[in-house]
Amino acid sequence: MNQELVNIAFGRRQLNRQMTLEQAVALLWPVISVGELAEKAIARVSGLQQQVKGHKGSDFHDRSDSKYITVTYYRNNAWACLKRLENKIGTLRVCVYEPKTKINYYLLIPPRAYRAYKNKNNSAKIWFDLDGRPRSPMRAGSRDLWRWRVTADEWAGRLKKTS
Repeated sequence: MNQELVNIAFGRRQLNRQMTLEQAVALLWPVISVGELAEKAIARVSGLQQQVKGHKGSDFHDRSDSKYITVTYYRNNAWACLKRLENKIGTLRVCVYEPKTKINYYLLIPPRAYRAYKNKNNSAKIWFDLDGRPRSPMRAGSRDLWRWRVTADEWAGRLKKTS
């Protein structure tokens, strides 16, 4: 991290005081890229090597790609949208954050499940009820991506999915 920019952004007085990990994270949270944080978590836990920045198609050497998305609420609908899938080549390691319940949901979505969404202007939706609970899509023919839900350990690569 660029120390000079950290000093400018937060001030020497704030940075010199003793902080708990929680306080430090709260201070830095607005400037942390959560997507990059997810990638670092997967790499640390699984031992997977990350691709060089700018590599198209995947984040890791096993061809998987990390996606961090947040649920959107609009009128009487709630969903998390998976975009920019046109260059993806392997399993999607998706972390969906639901802000009402403050719960992370984890999915390992294989290429066959998102192949229909690889058009540049298309996106896959992961649906929720208005109270923040996961739900299946209501439209006939829509893919239910909840089928690929896993535990946090499976998502990060600590355990292998058993089904």
